[in-house]
Amino acid sequence: MNFNLKHSFAFRLSLYIITSVVIIFLIVLFYNFLTLRELILKDNRENIQNLRQSTLNRIDISLVAARKVPEELANTLECVDLSKAELISLLRKVVSSNKEIYGSTIAFDPHKYDKSTEAFAPYYYKTREGDLKYADLSKGSYDYFKKEWYIKPIELSKGVWSEPYFDDGGGDSLMVTYSQPFYRVVDGKREIYGVVTCDIQLDWLADMISEIHILQHGYAFILSSKGIFIAHPNKTYYTTSQSFFSLAEKYKEPDERIIGERMTKGETGFVKYFSQTLQQKSIVFFQPLEKTGWSLGIVIPEDELFSRLNTITVELFIIGFLGYILTLGLIIYLSTRATIPLRKLAKAAFRIGQGDLAISLPTLKTSDEIGVLNSSFKNMQDNLIKYIENLQEATKALITTQEVTIECMASVAEFRDPETGLHIRRTQIYVRELAVYLKNNPRFKDFLDDEAINMLYLSAPLHDVGKVAIPDNILLKQGKLTDEEFGIMRKHPIYGRDAIAEAEKKLTKRSFLRFARDIAASHHEKFDGTGYPSGLKGDEIPIPGRLMALADVYDALVTKRVYKPAFSHDKAKQIIIEGRGTHFDPDVVDAFLALEDKFREIAVNLADKSEPLKDQSIHPIN
Repeated sequence: MNFNLKHSFAFRLSLYIITSVVIIFLIVLFYNFLTLRELILKDNRENIQNLRQSTLNRIDISLVAARKVPEELANTLECVDLSKAELISLLRKVVSSNKEIYGSTIAFDPHKYDKSTEAFAPYYYKTREGDLKYADLSKGSYDYFKKEWYIKPIELSKGVWSEPYFDDGGGDSLMVTYSQPFYRVVDGKREIYGVVTCDIQLDWLADMISEIHILQHGYAFILSSKGIFIAHPNKTYYTTSQSFFSLAEKYKEPDERIIGERMTKGETGFVKYFSQTLQQKSIVFFQPLEKTGWSLGIVIPEDELFSRLNTITVELFIIGFLGYILTLGLIIYLSTRATIPLRKLAKAAFRIGQGDLAISLPTLKTSDEIGVLNSSFKNMQDNLIKYIENLQEATKALITTQEVTIECMASVAEFRDPETGLHIRRTQIYVRELAVYLKNNPRFKDFLDDEAINMLYLSAPLHDVGKVAIPDNILLKQGKLTDEEFGIMRKHPIYGRDAIAEAEKKLTKRSFLRFARDIAASHHEKFDGTGYPSGLKGDEIPIPGRLMALADVYDALVTKRVYKPAFSHDKAKQIIIEGRGTHFDPDVVDAFLALEDKFREIAVNLADKSEPLKDQSIHPIN
């Protein structure tokens, strides 16, 4: 098809629009720059949070397990007197049998263990080679009475974790100690007797942190609650108990002091600063490790973090600018030719979509795409009208076929079982009434729409179709069935299900026979799982089966059978109430109670000795 292109008009229109589009594009590009930058920061914050959680889990595994040892040991020492040899042996056993514990001591208060001796603090620890060594912390220049791990738990009267420290008296490495005070009652008063500790070596934590690499040169570190380095790629920081504040003072960096203050306060965030370790501008992301009071920091160079951002921004600008020019030119060209007829056609199509098939489409004399589209819409409109007319006829025929099919199948059951006739009609209406009542119940509303209720109504007569497979000597027996006969009778739901399933294979998935199959197979199931044939329980029982279960039992109760007289409505009602939650779904029983007057009316109007009730209330829902 040939088009008369008005290049000059399209070009002028492009110039008018392109100025506005370029401004908008620049704003979008700037916004994209800021958004990408924020996303990069957000991703790194999330990575830090994940790293924090894994670090915290690792710390918890070691620290929480280690804390239980001194607590249990303190409880023992409060009750039992042990000799020096027994104490030393006990400590050796504690350290050797607990992998997470590096060392442990029992530090007695002055003159508590031996009145003639001021101090006694047996201590067992592991060397780097894994050997066990013994030391008495009361010997030499190591004055444990002045150590924080000894003073703090006594002051607080509870177990505490110490600040990380470099233990030059025993383990000769960076450690953290959990101290648990223990007491004894002397002359009716509770007195402090000493402190039990366990030491956790932190070299593993330093090694774990040193193995963390972010981008090319990023690294991680951990600060204590006082700002002292616990782990850092530069080992001298934590082996010499350097703090963030001492580094800030040394390098005259106020940003580092701010970082240290925020991290020791347990804050989460990030700060730009000049990293002395990397010797370049960087961003430090930090987040607390709550259970220990420590804080995890991750340092990333700015140029690595945003290395691709500027390049991506330029590339997006070039690509976007060219794309906008091409797209705008095409849009402007098409708009000059197609806007007016398209609007008319869109309005007509909208009316057709709303169901107004008689709407007149615009008359177009063009033979281009718009004209072809208009003609196609006209053909579609005509075909749609014919299709809907044919569909309505086919639907009517299908409904008639379904009804006739059910009547034929149900008639087979009627011929076999003289008690089945009006029982089928009554239960059909009972099920419909229950379904209509429950359609707004939260447990049933997703299933019981109007179409489903009609399907239930149509398929309900087939609930006992499986009885056609039961021998006459059992089905028509006058009197109580034997256990063997009853076992055969209990198979009729399976026979019915299989027969309907075989027919269902030839129909669509939305066939009414799906409902008939569920009803036939499950109307003898009980809500508590004691029914048959499958022992389904609760919501495992299909909704059609739960509805028919109540309808079938009610009708059996209020009508005369060869094995029983007809019960009154009230007696049947009481039996159903007693079966609430065991035999029947509680919500279905509640619906029955709300509809009991209708049930009574249906039972009376369609009694076996009367003619079927002929009114519109028992027809399917339109």
